[in-house]
Amino acid sequence: WMVDYVDTRMVIDPTRTFEMLKYTPNPRYHILRRLPFLIANMKRIPHEWHYINQHFPYDPIREKKNLALYRSMWKLKESVVDEAVRLLMQPENRERFKTYHALKPSILRQRVNLIYSFLEKDILVGDHSIVLDYAHLLALDRRQEGFEADEVCGAIQTTAEVVVRQLLAQSELKYTEQQIQDEVMLTLQMAIDEIIDTFENQENSDLPHFTETGDTLVVKSDLWFISKPVDIADQSG
Repeated sequence: WMVDYVDTRMVIDPTRTFEMLKYTPNPRYHILRRLPFLIANMKRIPHEWHYINQHFPYDPIREKKNLALYRSMWKLKESVVDEAVRLLMQPENRERFKTYHALKPSILRQRVNLIYSFLEKDILVGDHSIVLDYAHLLALDRRQEGFEADEVCGAIQTTAEVVVRQLLAQSELKYTEQQIQDEVMLTLQMAIDEIIDTFENQENSDLPHFTETGDTLVVKSDLWFISKPVDIADQSG
C-alpha cells in the first residue's frame, strides 16, 4: 500500500511530538548530511562497506542474551582503553612492547580502542568472523610496520585481561567468571591464533622459490625476482 504514496509530498509539523517526547533529532544525523559520508566510505573501503551493510549477521536471540554484557563493555570502554594503554607503556614493558613504545600515545590509544570496538561487536552479534577478519588485516599491517607476532599478540592478551578484570568488578552484571572468560578471552584467543597464522604464512611466502626455465635459474618470491644464468649441465652432476 505504501507504493501509492511514494511520490506524495507530505509536509508535517512535528513540534508537538518533539515536545511530548522531550526529544529532538540531532541535525548531524539527517540523511542528507550523512549520505556524503556513506558514499565516501563506500568508495574508500568498498569490501568492508558491503560486508557491514549487506552481510552483517543479525541474531536477535543472541543479541538479547548478550546485550547486558555489551552494555557493560560500552560503559567501561574508556576505562579499559586507559588501563590497557597504561600497562603497555609501563617502563618495565619497554622491551616486550618496544615497537608500541615508539608510537605516539594518541596512535596507540586509537589502536587499542579499535580492538575493543571489534570485540564489542563480536560479543553482541556472536559472529567471530568480525574479530578474525580484523585480526588477519591487523597482522598484515603490523608485520609491514616491523612488529613481531609475539608483540602484537601480547598487546591483545594484555587488553583482554583488562577487559575481563573490569567486567568481573561489575557487581550488577549477572555473568559468571567462566561466561566472561568464554566470551572475551576465547574470542581474543582466536584472534591471537589468526595473527600467528598470518605472520607464519607471510614468512613462508617470503621464502624464495627456484624453478628452471631453459638455461636460466629463476628465483621468485613475493618480495623480489632474480634471474641468474647457470650451466644446467653442471647442475645435473
